[in-house]
Amino acid sequence: MLRNDNEDLSQDAKRREDLETRCAAQAAEIGELKKKAILVNARVASLDLSLATREKAIAEQRAKMAELIECNRILKQGIETIGAFFRKLSESRSFHFVVYTARRFGLVSRTSRQCVEAIRVSLSATRKALRQAQQANPRTPMTKPADAFPPPAKSGQPLEGGTESDKANLKPMIDLAVAQRLAASAKNAIALPVATLPRDNSVCFVVFHQSGEHHLGALLSSFLEVNTLAEVEFNIVLQAGSDESSAVIRSFQDSCKINVLDFAGKRSFAYANNRAAEQTSATHLVFLNSRLVFRQDVVPVLLRCLQDRRIGLVSLRLIFSPMNPVHPGGVQHAGIKFRADPPHFCHRPIILDACAFITETPPVLEKFPAVTSAALACRRREFLALGGFCEDYLDGYENVDLCLSFRRSLGLRSVAANQVACIHTESATDEMGPSEAVRDCDLSNVEHLGRRHGWYLRRQILADKMSGRLFYSDEALTVAFAVTDATPTSTAGDFFSGQELAEACAIEFGWHVRYLSRTQDWYDLHDVDVLIVLLDSYELSKIRHAKPDLITIAWMRNWFERWVAGPDFDQYDLFLCSSQKSARWLRDVHRKAAWVFPLATNPSRFVEAKPNSRYRSDYCFTGSYWQFERAIESALQPQALDSYQFAIFGSGWETHPILNAHARGFLPYSEMPNVYASTRIVVDDANHVTKDWGSVNSRVFDALAAGALVITNGDIGAAEVFDAELPTYQSADELKSLLRRYLDNEVERCELVGRLQQRVFARHTYRHRARTLKRILISRARRGYRVSFKIDSSTSSEIQESRDFCLARGVGRSLAGKGHSFRIDCFDQWDRTECFGDDVVISLRGAIRFRPKPGQINLLCGINPTRPIEDEECQEFDHVFVASQFPACNLGDQETEVVSPADPDLAAAAEELLTKIKELDEQKRGVASLM
Repeated sequence: MLRNDNEDLSQDAKRREDLETRCAAQAAEIGELKKKAILVNARVASLDLSLATREKAIAEQRAKMAELIECNRILKQGIETIGAFFRKLSESRSFHFVVYTARRFGLVSRTSRQCVEAIRVSLSATRKALRQAQQANPRTPMTKPADAFPPPAKSGQPLEGGTESDKANLKPMIDLAVAQRLAASAKNAIALPVATLPRDNSVCFVVFHQSGEHHLGALLSSFLEVNTLAEVEFNIVLQAGSDESSAVIRSFQDSCKINVLDFAGKRSFAYANNRAAEQTSATHLVFLNSRLVFRQDVVPVLLRCLQDRRIGLVSLRLIFSPMNPVHPGGVQHAGIKFRADPPHFCHRPIILDACAFITETPPVLEKFPAVTSAALACRRREFLALGGFCEDYLDGYENVDLCLSFRRSLGLRSVAANQVACIHTESATDEMGPSEAVRDCDLSNVEHLGRRHGWYLRRQILADKMSGRLFYSDEALTVAFAVTDATPTSTAGDFFSGQELAEACAIEFGWHVRYLSRTQDWYDLHDVDVLIVLLDSYELSKIRHAKPDLITIAWMRNWFERWVAGPDFDQYDLFLCSSQKSARWLRDVHRKAAWVFPLATNPSRFVEAKPNSRYRSDYCFTGSYWQFERAIESALQPQALDSYQFAIFGSGWETHPILNAHARGFLPYSEMPNVYASTRIVVDDANHVTKDWGSVNSRVFDALAAGALVITNGDIGAAEVFDAELPTYQSADELKSLLRRYLDNEVERCELVGRLQQRVFARHTYRHRARTLKRILISRARRGYRVSFKIDSSTSSEIQESRDFCLARGVGRSLAGKGHSFRIDCFDQWDRTECFGDDVVISLRGAIRFRPKPGQINLLCGINPTRPIEDEECQEFDHVFVASQFPACNLGDQETEVVSPADPDLAAAAEELLTKIKELDEQKRGVASLM
């Protein structure tokens, strides 16, 4: 029995041992399953991240698609409107008759019944004038009157006719102008108010008529043919003349109410229209040019627009007569925008018409800075409250002044209802005499416009250009990048950084981008608005054909000491630094208002990259070897990790004595996404020009975006950008330990990559950099000033020896520390076109008197003057600073301020100066400046 018990015990022990063995095997199997589950979870997390990225991209694409659908809807509506017009036109018997007649004369014409009537009246007047001339002097050959037909084309106007070669040469310019017009219209188009007219919709049409009774007859007859309003009246101002306009008016007085105002002597456009507006009680005013011909009932549309209380002035599209020999039926006026005119120190109003290659404009209600006065509607109460048209102009720019005054004083928009149109048979005013007299009048008008609105336009136009609203100009911002080389085979890292930022700006904002290569002529800046320089060797003093308001930006990615040692470093307007440390150094040591602007990545290029067997490795390095020692040469020890595959991609490594066995040659930038997608870890080597400054290489952002972990020796940059979460090494042992750790632990590597990748996508893409750049430019346009110091030294070689130069440079550098830029001009540089880009002009008064220009803040500093300061001179400036030995009481009523020329605290002087500039800025932008 004892033996049986022992056998039972032995069997129990054996069963227990078998059970423990099975349990151990199952535990091992469970452990393997847990490892697999961790890997699966990591893979799921990676897929979730990828899915989220794709969903985000899809959402962005859907938003862009929605914008495109809306644009397409607007275009489709315009096409339908145009199609309906042409269908109606093709059904007109008058149209068919005129087309037949025009073809017989070799013309291409499109017209309507109203235009045919206008042509008939014009021809009747011509025949009458010819008969009178023949009766007066039978021997004189019969010639047409000077105003019977539109004037010939001005020099530079594109011709509708012409040879095929002419058309081919003009086509690129026309296509560009039309594309810009469509883009600007899409940004500034607004919806029409509801289709109801106000209860009190009484209208007074104000017509300023100088000569040509046939024009006035065509205006009145065409209006009566299309008019549907019940309560209308005409206040017609007759300029003293010898034609039969009074008889024409009497022939229409049975059909509508017409009041005639006949002034003795010649009166200005503004004076005549203001007096006519005062002599009516109608709630709405519509100013008309006497050379208009109505072809549709446009007035209800104008009144409908004025239902929107945000709109103060509304005009419409004007078209040339179908008989015009230069632009038959073309766009004569679709709105007014502005263009810089540096020779005359002004922003000149520019009419959007066929002469400016605008062959078409969208048929929508659109906001403009100014519109034409040839057909202009407004509420009478607001017009009179503002004082009407400014009467200081000489028959020109009154409408521009009125639109700007409505905007500044009343906060009301000026719009053009370009979905309706009238024919305009000639220019808005008669010839005023010889061409020289016309030119002098125009210069006087534009100078007065500059005095009233110059500063406001300067600040608004610059901010509008930087923000991309395309309100004051149809032309999009043009940004140029100065780089080493701009070819597809380039090995220069600066080009790839510039290219990625440029493409992001073009996609996000529609900016035009250019690359200026050092291997070519990179100093020609024709049509460039913003210059971004990526190389310290660029010399601003050599640029040519630059716009006066050119913004120059130094993007300092490395070689910071070399940048600041450059002779033109002070001339940059903005400074972008690739790290916080370099920006802080630039602010503290060199008094520059630097912005932190690191490198970044392009997710659309790197996220979608696919692994490639040719580039497969466990860890790799991307960078070239130029026979100079690099830290990575001693840090990498591939033989210590022989179980893992290592690769080097870049030029020159084939000649390296140790690492040549791992060299796989140079690859273009376009292949880098596939390289990073085909490896697990990328080793980064921050060289001496970036490491100590905390600059992060672009390969760090690119590799993380592609899903590879990065191990870097740039500890300062890693701590700054990634909150010390990015692995760093400072020795070969540390690098080897980190490589082994993350190569052996795939789950940990994937989790870390996921966190770092999220940070990159959230903060460090070139889309983020593009938006930051735009914010910087807008901030510069709204709050930054370009200051010019005028010193009366004869030449630039003498200027640096003067005491005034040292003072100007010290104050200027203090201003630069607050985000402004400065330049010092000697006497022979005072009036060059570049000076038009200056916001503030400070004259350090000497023996030569400086004449300030309108549209700028002009300050006079009478520090140690060599001649007395007269009251007349002081009145030309916005503010005067004088030295203590020149009492303020000697300067009349002009505001003065005493300063000490020996004040050592230039920073304090600059602060006081800046306070005064900001105060004057607010004053000149305000309504009081119009009084």
